[in-house]
Amino acid sequence: MVSGKMTRESVRRAINMGITGDQIIDFLYTHAHPQMRKNANFLPPTVVDQIRLWQIEGERMKSTVGFLFKDFLSAAEYEGPCQYASDIGVLKWKHDAKRMFFVTRHEHVAAYLKSQKEKRREGG
Repeated sequence: MVSGKMTRESVRRAINMGITGDQIIDFLYTHAHPQMRKNANFLPPTVVDQIRLWQIEGERMKSTVGFLFKDFLSAAEYEGPCQYASDIGVLKWKHDAKRMFFVTRHEHVAAYLKSQKEKRREGG
């Protein structure tokens, strides 16, 4: 009897080293024991599906270092800095209904907010 152990972590490590899910599956088919090959579906479809799911799992989520701006009191207060962030190319995500946005560099947006606050103070 031949057995092996494949875990989410072992597949993830292989994928992180540049090996694709399809390459893992091809390897299992190619190096299967001759006794196993006598069966039509010697590699269970659930195993093949799980390897592909684990690969997709790693591709689904990407982290980005940045800063979340939120808690704006009005739409007007939110729209200016959000548009500014978009104009300078640092806006990664926004949610207009919740008045929040995410930027990759907060320094420029913070300086913009400070300048807007000073303009309001001088003008009114």
